[in-house]
Amino acid sequence: MEEPNKINITEIQQIKNILIIQTAFIGDVILITPLVNAARKLFPGSVIDVMVIPQASNIFENNPKINSIILFDKREHKLVHFFKTLKKIRKSKYDAVFTPHSSLTTALLMYLAGIRIRV
Repeated sequence: MEEPNKINITEIQQIKNILIIQTAFIGDVILITPLVNAARKLFPGSVIDVMVIPQASNIFENNPKINSIILFDKREHKLVHFFKTLKKIRKSKYDAVFTPHSSLTTALLMYLAGIRIRV
């Protein structure tokens, strides 16, 4: 019997829609570039979106490895933006989410969005 939080190889092979979250400072957003590159290499046919703060959105604006950028403004009206962002994430039906940013807000977004694979 499979352990509850384990991911099997079939699930990994079926990943087609990926979200990468980094909502910390601009320097931290720059540091996810290798993660974006690795995700594109490992999942070449997948949609890869990133979620960043508005101040960092231009970092990935012309990056051909990114399909779209989701903005999460956590500084102004955080609760309103939280639920708007959650709705957007749920609608996109991501198969996996990767985040080097450990925060309660990010963890709640990933969990409430129902994304099965959370790394």
